[in-house]
Amino acid sequence: MRLGQKQMVMALAVLVGLSVSATAKHKTRSLKFKGSTAVASGFVGGENIDTYWFHANKGQVESVKFRTTDAKPNFTISGPGKNPQVEFGQMGGDGLSWNGKIEKAGEYSIDVTSNPETSHYTLTVVREKAKPSQHGK
Repeated sequence: MRLGQKQMVMALAVLVGLSVSATAKHKTRSLKFKGSTAVASGFVGGENIDTYWFHANKGQVESVKFRTTDAKPNFTISGPGKNPQVEFGQMGGDGLSWNGKIEKAGEYSIDVTSNPETSHYTLTVVREKAKPSQHGK
């Protein structure tokens, strides 16, 4: 069975399309805190994901905020171990912020996406130290 020129071109186009969609980029970085604040900038779109890692101690309050001049990025925050997404904290009404008190010490990640639009963003994470317990007072 021989393919005609038109079928060959169509098959090649499908293969190229598959290889392009398989080249989604996943950038992973550690957030660097200066004092109580970490700031990072990025660009996501399509199937790309930017992941930011940071260590948090139990009882710390973490605030996550995004600024963007174009499409709003989507983000999820995942906890240590096998916790896929944190179930504590409060998402801001604008969808560009989150605030929560860390329930378990460990490595946390923030995954940033923007699909199908692209998004240039600045991510700011601010942490408050865990407050000592008030036992015995």
